[in-house]
Amino acid sequence: MEDKKNYVKVIIDSTVYTLVGVESEKYIQSVAEYINEKINELNKGTLNQVGLNKASLIVTLNIADDYFKEKEKNKILEEKTLKADNKSQINNDFLIKKDKEIDQMKEERQSLEIKINSLTSKLNEFKNKFEKSQKELSQTKENFKTLEEETEKSKINFDLINVELSQTKSKLQDSENELSQTKSKLQDSENELSQTKSKLQDSENELSQTKSKLQDSENELSQTKSKLQDFENELSQTKSKLQDSENELSQTKSKLQDFENEFPQTKSSIEAFKNELSQTKSKLQDSENELSQTKSKLQGSENELSQTKSKLQDSENELSQTKSKLQDSENELSQTKSKLQDSENELSQTKSKLQDFENEFPQTKSSIEAFKNELSQTKSKLQDSENELSQTKSKLQDSENELSQTKSKLQNSENELSQTKSKLQDSENELSQIKSELKTTKNELITAKNELADFIDNFDNNK
Repeated sequence: MEDKKNYVKVIIDSTVYTLVGVESEKYIQSVAEYINEKINELNKGTLNQVGLNKASLIVTLNIADDYFKEKEKNKILEEKTLKADNKSQINNDFLIKKDKEIDQMKEERQSLEIKINSLTSKLNEFKNKFEKSQKELSQTKENFKTLEEETEKSKINFDLINVELSQTKSKLQDSENELSQTKSKLQDSENELSQTKSKLQDSENELSQTKSKLQDSENELSQTKSKLQDFENELSQTKSKLQDSENELSQTKSKLQDFENEFPQTKSSIEAFKNELSQTKSKLQDSENELSQTKSKLQGSENELSQTKSKLQDSENELSQTKSKLQDSENELSQTKSKLQDSENELSQTKSKLQDFENEFPQTKSSIEAFKNELSQTKSKLQDSENELSQTKSKLQDSENELSQTKSKLQNSENELSQTKSKLQDSENELSQIKSELKTTKNELITAKNELADFIDNFDNNK
């Protein structure tokens, strides 16, 4: 279906024309007004002097001038839009890359969570076994207490040993309670550390850069070692020359002493020999000066080597801290296994000693000696438990420090990502503004084209 045509009467330069077009009446009237504005501009000038044909040509040229100016503006806006599109494409590529890195971090996080869940499950199993062993040990202690009450009536020494054992057990219980609290804190730190392990990838990327710097430092260290080896060889040669000079001086002094003892009257010969000795000393002084310069150079090389070693040590420390993160959890599990095994062994030994004590005590006093040995072993275990408690506290502190460092690095990464997003948002806003300006300019250009075409058609019709 064809568009409906509109017949609109307009006044152009005091003459009524009927214009036909598919556009709205308002639009056609606006075109006529635009033509009248151009004619009025010409009327202010030299319309009466140039004639109608030239006036029409001038109006046409003015409209064409407006058209080409708008066309040039449109070209400039299109170039800006193209640049903005390229910039937007770069930002989109950057976001795609970041999305891939985030997906990779999520996969690694899932892998770490699976591993941590497995370790946690094993740790719970060992804890259950440990609690069961503790119950058996508690039951054994009650039986042992009953036996102590029976033996208390017959042996005063046994009472004293029993009192000492009770105090030791109390200390052991306190240590176990403190160890349990410390384990609880350590578990909390491990849970928090587990949540942040997924964000550890940023630190590992930074570690990769540090490894590259470490390689450079190692190359520089290798060169420094080569220079140091040259200096050491030169120092060795200088020391050898100094030793020869000292030997020569010693021989000279010996000869001088022999000469003075053998010829006390020949002072002139001695004086000559002293002159020779003075020259030898001068040579020795020169050797010492050369040795001092060599030592100074060596000191400079050693200082440079020390700085290089310090940088290398810092990089190795950072690498060691990163590697020990997951190792701490595995070590804790291993220690828990060891504790459980120790408790089971202790329970087995206690049961065995209790059985032996019940069988042997009524007939012999040697059971008291065995009890003393058991007391000594209990004290040793108490000491081991305190040492283990101290190690656990130290590991807890290390975990907290590591967690703090990981949080700091994570915060820096989030800040950087936020800045990048902000820049991307600014670029998108700028692109949106340019597109809006381009759209407005295109609309104005289309309007000018239509007006020019209508004016030319009407002008041809009037002719």
